[in-house]
Amino acid sequence: MKQRYREPQGRGIRKTFRFNRAEAQDLEKKAKKACLSQSDLIRMLLKGYVPPEKPGEEFYDKLAEMRSIGDQLERMALHVNDPDTAKRFEEEAKRWYKFQSEVEKEFIRPKRSDLKWQ
Repeated sequence: MKQRYREPQGRGIRKTFRFNRAEAQDLEKKAKKACLSQSDLIRMLLKGYVPPEKPGEEFYDKLAEMRSIGDQLERMALHVNDPDTAKRFEEEAKRWYKFQSEVEKEFIRPKRSDLKWQ
């Protein structure tokens, strides 16, 4: 019995685009800034998202603050049997998760585009 050809799961369709030198360099530069491959950048843009550029120094300052909060939580966890410490631990944990979410939203998550053609 003859088997039918099946297209592989995932990305089996190839598209070819032609760019002039400036357009090609622009695509390459923007993909590098976002730390994405050129294909991934195009896919993300087609889905209506604009990827953030690689974070600057401010991002690393925020990471240092996250580490500081994490260290404080770790120290408090050693004494969690104390009711006052348990309450402080819970408050610090909530603060850390909120801060982590804000950092991700600001620096990592792609922003939704407001392009009308989508």
